[in-house]
Amino acid sequence: MSLTRDDWLSLESFKPSDSALSALLAQAGSGATQNEYSTVIAGGGLAGLLAALRLSRVDADKKLLLLESRATLGGRLFQSPPAPSGQTRLQVLAAQFAQDALQYASGPGFELFDSAALDVYERHLRMNLSEAETEFIDAFVAERFGPSAQLVRKTVLVRKEFTGLTEALSGSSEMLTKKEAETLLLMSQNEDIQPENDGPFETSSFWTGLPKNQKESLTPLLDTILGWPLDRTPSSVVYSAVRAFAGTHESTISSWFARRSRLELALEVILLARGVEVRTQAELIRAVPPERKGEPSRIQVADLFEKAPRQYSASNVVFAVPLMKTLTIFSREQLHAQQSKIVARHRPRSLVWVEYDGWTQALLQNGQFEWLTEGVRLICPVERVQGACLSHGRLGFFTSIDYEDSLHAQSVREALNRCRKAAMRLLSEPHMKAAQQARPAAPGIKLMRERIGLMPVGYNLPRNETVPQTTEIRMSPQGWYSAGDHFTFGPESWRNVIDSCHETLQLIAKGK
Repeated sequence: MSLTRDDWLSLESFKPSDSALSALLAQAGSGATQNEYSTVIAGGGLAGLLAALRLSRVDADKKLLLLESRATLGGRLFQSPPAPSGQTRLQVLAAQFAQDALQYASGPGFELFDSAALDVYERHLRMNLSEAETEFIDAFVAERFGPSAQLVRKTVLVRKEFTGLTEALSGSSEMLTKKEAETLLLMSQNEDIQPENDGPFETSSFWTGLPKNQKESLTPLLDTILGWPLDRTPSSVVYSAVRAFAGTHESTISSWFARRSRLELALEVILLARGVEVRTQAELIRAVPPERKGEPSRIQVADLFEKAPRQYSASNVVFAVPLMKTLTIFSREQLHAQQSKIVARHRPRSLVWVEYDGWTQALLQNGQFEWLTEGVRLICPVERVQGACLSHGRLGFFTSIDYEDSLHAQSVREALNRCRKAAMRLLSEPHMKAAQQARPAAPGIKLMRERIGLMPVGYNLPRNETVPQTTEIRMSPQGWYSAGDHFTFGPESWRNVIDSCHETLQLIAKGK
């Protein structure tokens, strides 16, 4: 189906009452109308959205199916709440237009990414949208976020005091000495390192030449900025992370990436209007490669609204999910050799987070927290934890651990306790304990709610790692591809997502 420009702009309303929106909702709620597709994309996160937008634009005649296990698109960054029990897909989508469902969202979001990375991703999204579609998203976002509002990213370092990044880098605060601040600034200005010279940062002449006390002071801060321990990390990764860190203060973020803008909902509307079949609350649980060349793959999908898994066939299957999740669908031996090397050489990470809503009444009485506004990023080097002031009055703290460690409860508890200790630099201990026990701290005090979570976030790929080239990104079964599986929360994360999507879609276009 196609919509006119007036139809696009009529969808600005929250209320799904116009004929264009009603048609989209009817299409979304009609269920699968076919069992054979040209391409099935498993995963409706940012990699899956980008792949679906590009495929549906360059090859509109092909039958395309997008699968997402959650109730809404957007993947790990949006973390929309599960749909109420018994609601159909039609009812869920209608409710999303009728109210801001994300006020109950949980988990990490765009607040963890630097502005340069978000600018790159927005540019690639716009490249795959028509002029009318871009106008629709701009109008859609403006209605929810405000036509002139801006997200300003600020960074505050948290120890005994709360120090703005500009002040910290001046060397005039308790956070960093003047020499330490000068060292960080020098690192942020370091030019890109050639791959052949990109050894571990801890053995570089720059690091080994620093006084011992400087290294002891800077290591916790660098670990926190990186999101993982400094040991064995290539120099290029460290310098890139410090550059992104130093450039975050007072940077402006596109309103597309404010959670209340509902970008994922606007992109879903566009995909539906293009004729893409979007099935949320449906997860690919098994994929069977073709027996003979030229035959389609067979996939099995578990759907919340159907009693038994449904069978589909597709010429191409794009796995736009974390590589660790992909490995639960088929064996490591089915990866291309280059991808197998990545799995073997680089440890995947998992993100542990804790967040609070209703936290404003729990702020320490002796603190000055007028700077704690939406978009502020917190760096807590003592605990090696990052925090962020999220939308809808939520405050979150995050840290990452090895994926294998995340399979053990004790390791997860230790990471969670570090997040809670960081939170206690701002929030009172009685309120924190009350939130963990799910009961008020005292009569008349509103309960502050605590949410905790754990999710895989990808691999720590150094910039000198040979990412699979166009001829090698395809997995061994014919028509199987991987997009976005090198996703991390580092400053180079979007490069890997975009490159893998681009190369995968090039292969599909060539019919290889």
